[in-house]
Amino acid sequence: MKRYFQNVTYIVRSIFSNWRVLLLFEFVYMLIGSLGLYPFFRFLLRKSLAHIDAAYIELGNLLIWLRQPLTLLVLLVCFVLGGLYIFYQMSALALYFDCARKKENLSFFSLWKEAFVKAFPVLLPKNWALLFFVLAIFPLTSLSLTPAALTKVRIPEYFVDFFKGQGSLYYFYIAALIGLNILVFYMLFVIPVFLLEKKSFLSAFRESRKLMKKHFLKTLISYVMWQIGVTVVFVLLWCGAISLLSLQYYLMPDSVSSAAGFQLDYMQLKQYAGFIFQIITFTGSLAIIMYSYFRRTGLEVMEEKRKKKHSWKTAVLGVLEVILIVMALGFYFDYQGNASAEYNIMRKPIEVVAHRAGTLFAPENTIPALEYTISTGAAYAEIDVQQSRDGELYILHDTNFRRTAGVNKNVWDVTSDEIDTYDAGVLFSGQFKGTGIPRLEDMIRAADGKIKLMIELKENGHSQGLAEKTVKLIKEYGFEDQCVIASMDLELLTKVKGLESKMTTAYIAPVAYGDYYDLEQVDIFSVEATFVNHDMINSLHRCQKQAFVWTVNRGGEFKRLLSMDIDGIVTDNPELAFYYKQAGKRDDFMDEIMKILFPESSALMQMEG
Repeated sequence: MKRYFQNVTYIVRSIFSNWRVLLLFEFVYMLIGSLGLYPFFRFLLRKSLAHIDAAYIELGNLLIWLRQPLTLLVLLVCFVLGGLYIFYQMSALALYFDCARKKENLSFFSLWKEAFVKAFPVLLPKNWALLFFVLAIFPLTSLSLTPAALTKVRIPEYFVDFFKGQGSLYYFYIAALIGLNILVFYMLFVIPVFLLEKKSFLSAFRESRKLMKKHFLKTLISYVMWQIGVTVVFVLLWCGAISLLSLQYYLMPDSVSSAAGFQLDYMQLKQYAGFIFQIITFTGSLAIIMYSYFRRTGLEVMEEKRKKKHSWKTAVLGVLEVILIVMALGFYFDYQGNASAEYNIMRKPIEVVAHRAGTLFAPENTIPALEYTISTGAAYAEIDVQQSRDGELYILHDTNFRRTAGVNKNVWDVTSDEIDTYDAGVLFSGQFKGTGIPRLEDMIRAADGKIKLMIELKENGHSQGLAEKTVKLIKEYGFEDQCVIASMDLELLTKVKGLESKMTTAYIAPVAYGDYYDLEQVDIFSVEATFVNHDMINSLHRCQKQAFVWTVNRGGEFKRLLSMDIDGIVTDNPELAFYYKQAGKRDDFMDEIMKILFPESSALMQMEG
């Protein structure tokens, strides 16, 4: 234990050895990315879209866009420059910790220059694999090796849900993730070997694996203990900060204005804490990697102390550095959204949409699923419409009946008389035996006056008048104000608007990039959760469009998306969505403190929320 605390002390000293230079570097680095590199990437992508006379990417033009030589060149440039940008930060941190080890003075400009020199070899094609790992693999692991620029990189939730629905294949997916984490852990020393020993990626990987083979368990224990230690210390500091904030409000009167003020201050403090924690975990992870590398390779820490020179120039530079650090925090929070905006979003109503009419507690796209969803109080039930061989409108997601009814036939090959004999419930559960595959009119009758329907038109290449028949049926039942017609096919939505201009339409976007916000045939954009961000939502709202997200089933994703200004959320589990909508948008810890400080006002605010 004594050795552990000695190691921690050394690492902490390394991190803070020249902290003003480090924070100044982070600020300028972030500024270059936000104001220079990212806009440049957007410019290149827009040029590649203009090359095919398109303003945005959607399923209809995705393959055409990807086949263009200009597109491939643009993607290659973005990959190389983006990888260099991310790796440059790692290079700077590695150099910073190496100078801390040698007790060498390090100026801001020398850090920038030397870090670039050391990172530049990653641009050689033989080292591009390292860029791939840094950009695409590291963010998918649990090793805290993701810089702020890549924190939004994640495995799409619909991809995870697909594997969950495949039975044993899901275990293969989990095993693959575990294997990926082990592989990356064996690569931990690739960064210092590549940068400090000036070896190629392949040679650095071999050296890292060699070092890790001898010290795998020790390195793993050190790494895990460091992460636990950082988390514990940070939690203690967080509790201390919240205690001081609570003490400030303790003597204030129990009023709604005091409670609202506490909420805003708490949320602002939480935003600061999240920003700092992300920096500390990423920086600390590289610090423990560098320290472990120094020990495994026998590099000694030099003990002689640096002689610090104090002068008025040093004092002025120090003040300027602190000012820039404060500006960095302000810039970051302005970019991410401030606490006041979050507070307003927290109180905004959001519509819950049950995916495939509700899939967890009843067979998907059936009357029992719809009845369950109605009982939850969801605003919408999303259903999928396809045509049978004789043109009837049936509720079915897959083009084949095998998964839901156990019949290996495509919907366009089967007549309505045969479809009416299929059992869509027995494979889900014996209690639903005899549940038929409903027609669209069955769902409309069951939903009328009880719940709205989001009717997705599934174009399978065999449809005949799908949009026309759907709109006609909706009009026959006077259901226009109780439904939304959705599709991944913009041409279908254009046709729907031509048939009935007042019909509300939703574009389901599995890929979302470009200037698509002002499409006249679209009222609602239902975007895959991975692509959703604040800028997109703000742009949609400026064009008087609503922003829905799909398909959200995990607590972390609920919390992330509900902190944004979205209008609706599509889920397989409406009850879980309501829990996070009512409680998950709030902070349980904050609510408990408010009950103590402002018992009457907090109860009133929760009732209103």
